[in-house]
Amino acid sequence: MRRYFMRMMLASTDLCVLCFGLPNPARAQFATPEAAVRAVYALYRTNEGPGFPSDGPSVSRFLEPALARAWTKDSAGASEGKKFLGADPFIQAQDWDISGLSIQPSQVTGDRASVPVAFRNFNRPVRLTYRLARGQDGWRIYDVTSTRGQGLRRDLGLRN
Repeated sequence: MRRYFMRMMLASTDLCVLCFGLPNPARAQFATPEAAVRAVYALYRTNEGPGFPSDGPSVSRFLEPALARAWTKDSAGASEGKKFLGADPFIQAQDWDISGLSIQPSQVTGDRASVPVAFRNFNRPVRLTYRLARGQDGWRIYDVTSTRGQGLRRDLGLRN
């Protein structure tokens, strides 16, 4: 009887997973703006790390929808020589050796936030400001600006 009960419990758990699915990796799942930014830099932990993704579902986890579409389109254009971005906007270079990462507390106003970030890439200082938007499923990156440029949104042809 006990085995029968255990089998039924496992079968019902499997059925729930099949019907309702596992958590969607494309969902933001970031409870705070700082968590979203920390997750970006986790991709750059080692200089052989994956870096920021280019596939749609992974990109959608980090970027708000319009920016995610523009990023995915730009990444797809790379194979045809139609890429707008010459460097990774999250590290301001093509290669990385990140040290001294400092993610400052966010400044939140309603459903928008900004997070200042500073680090060294190959011993060169880099300062960025992340602008994030809060949606139903958490925080996503709306834009990234550096002291040198006009921001990722404009670089990809999006309006603010």
